[in-house]
Amino acid sequence: MFWVKRISDGSNYRVKSSLNYLRLSVSLSRKFGDPDKFYGILKMGVGMGTYVSGSYDLSEYDILSNQFISTHSIKPRENSLLREEFFSEGAIGGGIKIHDNVEVQLSVNYLVAFDKLNFNTDVPFSSLEEYSMVHNHSFKSNFYGLYFTVLYNFIVNKKDKITQ
Repeated sequence: MFWVKRISDGSNYRVKSSLNYLRLSVSLSRKFGDPDKFYGILKMGVGMGTYVSGSYDLSEYDILSNQFISTHSIKPRENSLLREEFFSEGAIGGGIKIHDNVEVQLSVNYLVAFDKLNFNTDVPFSSLEEYSMVHNHSFKSNFYGLYFTVLYNFIVNKKDKITQ
């Protein structure tokens, strides 16, 4: 979310953007402790994402009703955001083995970009050219989340081959 000001009359608007990325990453995940009872989880990795689509909602603040009124949604075709983004990701948490092939895990995951998507202070979408940025806004991916996972491990028995 960022704020813009219409140049012609100085009105303030709120812009909520939603960008869709295709992300690829390489990570290393380790369990430590007793994997048959309680164990810890540590995951670290790096990756790259590329912007594939997005949209934004431009909302005007109505003083009389003390709320934002959504004026329109636009799919941006041209923008000044970088197409690629490099990031670091990871997780820390723990798990417990409930049964031979059932585990429950709880972890805190993160993804943080190395650099900003927009290096200048201009409005990033070309269709907002009549607006100027109210504050310098950092267009940078920062995701944090709490994950609860139930795992079911399939066990495949292989019979030993006897060669004669």
